[in-house]
Amino acid sequence: MVRAGVLDSAACEKTARFVSLCDAYGIPLVVLIDLPGFGVGSEAERSGLARRSGKLIYEFGVATVPRMTVVVRKGYGGGYAAMSGGRTYHPELCVAWPHAETAVMPVETAVQVAYRREMAAAPDPEARRAELIAKFKAQLDAFRNAEAFGVDAVVAPNETRSLLACMRRTLPGTG
Repeated sequence: MVRAGVLDSAACEKTARFVSLCDAYGIPLVVLIDLPGFGVGSEAERSGLARRSGKLIYEFGVATVPRMTVVVRKGYGGGYAAMSGGRTYHPELCVAWPHAETAVMPVETAVQVAYRREMAAAPDPEARRAELIAKFKAQLDAFRNAEAFGVDAVVAPNETRSLLACMRRTLPGTG
C-alpha cells in the first residue's frame, strides 16, 4: 500500500533492528516476502539506502536464530536476497505460494530494458510490449522459479501456518 513495498532506507533500518532484536532474544524469524526490490534513484541515494541496506544484509547474515521464509506474492532482485529469500542466508525453510513470482526484476521492467528497440520498431509498440509481457509472464510461476530461486516447496496459503508451526517444533530450542 506504500510504494508497492519497496525497500527504502527507513524499511531497511527498521527491519535490521527487528532482526537484531529477535536474534538477541533467541526469537526465530518468519519472513513474509512481497516486495519489488530496493528503491532506486537520487532520493534513495540521498537517504543513505546503500548504508542501511548493507546493515540489513549484515543483520540477516550474522543472525543465529532459525529463519523461515514465505514468498507470498513477489520477490525481485537484491531485495529478495536481502530479505532472506531463497538460500541466501540458509533459512531452515523457504516456501512460496502458488501465485508467487521471483525474478531478477519485474517482467514489465525486463521487457522495457531488453526489448526497447524491438518495441520501438514495431508497428504498434504498445501491442508488442503487451505481447512480450504476456509471453514472459506465462513462463513465471512458483513451480518453475522454485528451483532457480532456492524455494524448498510451493505450498497453498491455507497450509502455510500449519507448516510453519510444524517446522518450528522441529527446530532446536524452539519447541
